[in-house]
Amino acid sequence: DGCEISLTGEGMYGDYTYEPEPFSFTIDVDELVEFELYIPNTGHVALTPQNPEQYEIRIYNNGSETVEFYLDIADGAPLQSSIVGATSVNVSSGAVGAWTLTTDVTNGVVGLYEQVFTVNYASLSSSIIASFDVQPVAEFSLNGPLDGRISTKPGESVDVTLDLSNTGTMDLDLSASVAGLPTGAEVTFSDVEVDLDAGTTLSVEMSVSMISTAQSGAYAITVSYSSADFSQSLNLELQVADSVGLTVNSINNNIAAGPISEVTYTFEVTNLGSASDTFFVSLDFAEGNNNATIWFDTALSTTSVNLEPSSTQAVTITIRERAAGAPATGCDVNIVVTSSNDDSVASGIAFKILPIQASAQITVLSADDSAKPGETITGDVVVTNTGTGEDQFTLTTIGEDCDLSEIFSLSAGTSSQAYSWNCVVDSDEDAGLSSFTFRVTSNARSDYVLEVVEFYTVEPNWDSDGIAEISFADETLSMASSGGSSTTITVRNLANAPIFGSITILGIDESLFDFTITPSGSETESKVFNLNNGQSTEFKLLITSRISESESALLNISASVEIDGVSYPQKSVNQLAITVDGPELPPNGVELPFGIQFDEQQTISIMLGGWALTVLLLVLMNTLRKRRKLASVAATLEEAGDDSSSNKPDKKPKKKEEKTVQAHKLKSNECRMTPDNKVLCPFCEAKLGVPRGSEPPFKFTCPQCDKKIRVVENQKF
Repeated sequence: DGCEISLTGEGMYGDYTYEPEPFSFTIDVDELVEFELYIPNTGHVALTPQNPEQYEIRIYNNGSETVEFYLDIADGAPLQSSIVGATSVNVSSGAVGAWTLTTDVTNGVVGLYEQVFTVNYASLSSSIIASFDVQPVAEFSLNGPLDGRISTKPGESVDVTLDLSNTGTMDLDLSASVAGLPTGAEVTFSDVEVDLDAGTTLSVEMSVSMISTAQSGAYAITVSYSSADFSQSLNLELQVADSVGLTVNSINNNIAAGPISEVTYTFEVTNLGSASDTFFVSLDFAEGNNNATIWFDTALSTTSVNLEPSSTQAVTITIRERAAGAPATGCDVNIVVTSSNDDSVASGIAFKILPIQASAQITVLSADDSAKPGETITGDVVVTNTGTGEDQFTLTTIGEDCDLSEIFSLSAGTSSQAYSWNCVVDSDEDAGLSSFTFRVTSNARSDYVLEVVEFYTVEPNWDSDGIAEISFADETLSMASSGGSSTTITVRNLANAPIFGSITILGIDESLFDFTITPSGSETESKVFNLNNGQSTEFKLLITSRISESESALLNISASVEIDGVSYPQKSVNQLAITVDGPELPPNGVELPFGIQFDEQQTISIMLGGWALTVLLLVLMNTLRKRRKLASVAATLEEAGDDSSSNKPDKKPKKKEEKTVQAHKLKSNECRMTPDNKVLCPFCEAKLGVPRGSEPPFKFTCPQCDKKIRVVENQKF
């Protein structure tokens, strides 16, 4: 039912009055409308993203009529709610209606969210709010190379970037792992343990390393990041290609070379690739004066090397110096090795060739270093090569002949065998400390000479009576009582040390003479001598007779010799016998050879007896001749003829044919004897007596001027 109502009125404004239009309306008497929404669940609805949750919403109709209600769902993003089944329900008065709904939520949402539901009817509205607790979700992604491949080679390593994205709503603690790696492969991660918060992204570097011996091929590997409840994996293909690589090594950075012998520099080439390869070897030399080919000959043992994977081969370079003068700092040489599989792959090393430095050390081992002159000292000597390379040495001695001359070669740092040496001490060596020298010369460096002085002791070789030898040049001299004579005294040092002394004339009847002693070549009298080892000196001894009758004397020499601060007496090794001839007397008897002498009476008796014997012999011869005549007439006649012809007293003998004698011309040192058996010296004109029994020609020395005189025969014309 309805009731229409009209409203009128009058308005006044001052004297003005007006009436508005009436306002009419109708009041309808309708049904009782009353309803209420209700969610039976208490608390929050647990909601997991992408996992819809189903629930009910009820409506209570408290009105007076049966009503069809429609449920409106407000926008509740990120919640996504929908009605399962019909969107309307008919609810009689006092009854309850229900809708079945599902609600879902998008990924990445977590926490409490609300959804508003509304029912409108007859200008009335009822709303209810549903609360949802969105649960955190563990979800992340693992991404790698776009093509899903990792390419590498044996002996190399490659880095791969992995992207971890936590697309869930839960913070994650993850650990990395790899499965399916081939032998020889190793994987490392920049982050093995990852704390990945919800909604964050992290890049991890994965490094894949292959050993040089790894086999080529394609291998499926799985990279995983996981926790106790969640895991994510990435499947990749590891492609290992054949690698090309090499290395060149040597334990030496330089080598010393010389001209004596070749030296060898060794280096090694190693195939680091995964396939067989041939490597080419070459040498590269510096420019200018540092160019090794100017000073050295070099030769490679091979110019190519074929190697299996991971194998190594040694290559040598023989080097020998061909010219001296290389820089002392060495010449640079580069070794370059190139792969034939890939000529862009090469390796090399550098070294220096140094000219050898000659040096040596001499070690002398003495077995006996003390001896007398003429005896032997012995020992051994060892030479060590302290230079930088092999060298040839010559070992000799200087100052003594030690029977040592050796030529030998030594490597650097090595020593020779022990060479024996035997040195004979010189006979004129002075007593005391002496020395000789060991000399080593280098054949590699001709300007290198090493000398080491070896000292030894020369022992004294004298005894108290064998220090000096003193002797007369003549052992006999004859002189006239009115004259003199001379001879030479020689003093020789027998000791191997300097001596000093003086000589004195002694003997039997030395007082019969005057002695004048002067050194040879000097006019000054002196008896002193000073002699070194092996030296000798001469003195001229002039002897003048003090008497006028015939006498004889026997002289010797005494000397006081000082050596090494000690004086020793010495005597001459021979004696001088002197005979003095007295003046000539009238004949008084006969003196025959072998010392037979007769006085005057004996001489007369012998002469008379001789004549008587001669007469008897003549008578006997005449008697015998007559007897022979009677025996043979023919013989007698022949003999008589012969005798008569031979005994004719009146026959004159044939006159002998005279020869012409040419006079001898005297030379500057010649003279003749005077009738009184004297000679005049042609040099100083002194009248001298001659030795008894001397018959021209003969020689003797003038005691006045010490000149040699030759006495020649007196010629008759």
